[in-house]
Amino acid sequence: MKNGRMARIGFVLGISVIVALGFMAVKAAEGDVVKPVKECTMKDMHECAMKCTTNCEKSMKDVSGVMALLDGAVKAMDAGNTADAKKEIEKAKMMLKDLLTTQKKCMAKMPTINDGCPISGKKIDMMNTPENLTTLHKGKKVGFCCPACPPAWEKLTDAEKDAKLEKVMFKAPEAKKMQEK
Repeated sequence: MKNGRMARIGFVLGISVIVALGFMAVKAAEGDVVKPVKECTMKDMHECAMKCTTNCEKSMKDVSGVMALLDGAVKAMDAGNTADAKKEIEKAKMMLKDLLTTQKKCMAKMPTINDGCPISGKKIDMMNTPENLTTLHKGKKVGFCCPACPPAWEKLTDAEKDAKLEKVMFKAPEAKKMQEK
């Protein structure tokens, strides 16, 4: 019973940290001052979730717009109107370029999920890890301490990556204290 309760508390704390980090990334992308995780409130997390939802909805509409433009280009091509097809394709390319730029900005501001390098174990700055020292693993941004580590990471199997990442995952101070008890 005690272990089950501790697991639930750990789960809730973990989710809270993830939402707080997401909030920090959104605020950073907007140019706002980012609060440390310990100062985030449930209201902040709710606002973050709402902004993430809004951004996802906008991205989905933009992708739908690109698909409509490409459908129009195909119809124009089928009708033998290459000039209109080219215009539609150029519009679609511009929309995709804007989407890509926005996604890159968001990714650059997103903190890594680890506060230690999964290869060396050295501490890293989750909020300011240079782009060349990050990669995505199963949809999560992973940071490294130096340029030699990402190539070493790529040589690992997914199971090895998961095991190494688990050792250096960021854990809120409250979660660490709970685990020690």
